Amino acid sequence: WIEQSGPWAPLTYLAAKAITFICLPWAGYPLNVASGALFGLFWGVVLTALGDTLGGCILYGLSRWAGRPAVVRIVGESRMARVDRIVNTGLGGWRELLFFRVVVPIPYNLVSLAAGLAPTLTLRQYATVTFLTAAPKVFTVGIGAGLVTGEWMEVAVACVLVVIAVAAMLTVRSVREALMRALRWRRREKRLEEST
Repeated sequence: WIEQSGPWAPLTYLAAKAITFICLPWAGYPLNVASGALFGLFWGVVLTALGDTLGGCILYGLSRWAGRPAVVRIVGESRMARVDRIVNTGLGGWRELLFFRVVVPIPYNLVSLAAGLAPTLTLRQYATVTFLTAAPKVFTVGIGAGLVTGEWMEVAVACVLVVIAVAAMLTVRSVREALMRALRWRRREKRLEEST
């Protein structure tokens, strides 16, 4: 149906991606592949990053504007406990947001809601981190682009560049320490989930 929207296809995709990000973040992967097939590797990645950023900014804004009581009504009390733990863990600035976006395996829509409740994190910081951390989606978008064009070289080069960037990041001591903190945090999170 995105393809059938003709010249409005990019905007249709952005809306679909934003809605998926808000409601069903794990269901966005097929849309990523479709964006590669419909728009190619470059525009597929750009539109996917913009769609995720738009959906995240909507959640951030809703959380910031309506406050904690509205977020509780949206996500429910049990999921709100996870949002509270994210905020209490120290989600206060763009570095912590980057940490949660890249390292911690939590649905990013919950992180977006928590970001809106964090008083020191600005919308600009949130939007920038969300857009830039969409780079790994080059893998799923690339699958769609490669399947349609049959040209896998640009997909392979893009994927290799992302792998090199991640490997370079892992050489930084603070990144390795952040990964260890994330693993410890995830273990505590699992224990809390198992005890309830």
